[in-house]
Amino acid sequence: MKIFLTGGEGQLGTELIAQAAAHGMDILAPSLAKMDLTRPSRSIFWDDFQPEAVINAAAYTAVDRAESESDLAFA
Repeated sequence: MKIFLTGGEGQLGTELIAQAAAHGMDILAPSLAKMDLTRPSRSIFWDDFQPEAVINAAAYTAVDRAESESDLAFA
């Protein structure tokens, strides 16, 4: 199974990558530097990989800064 994962650098994402590998799944998890969900037009991975499933594990986790960075938190 081919899985496309966002948020692969986070705590949940790294565990999902490890579990996918342990179960023989093909997983693509671009880094934030390569795929920023706040700038979706820069994401070029979809057509080439053609996943069967998508897992969104990306999150804004700077809770203490969410009020001062509300635009980024909502993006």
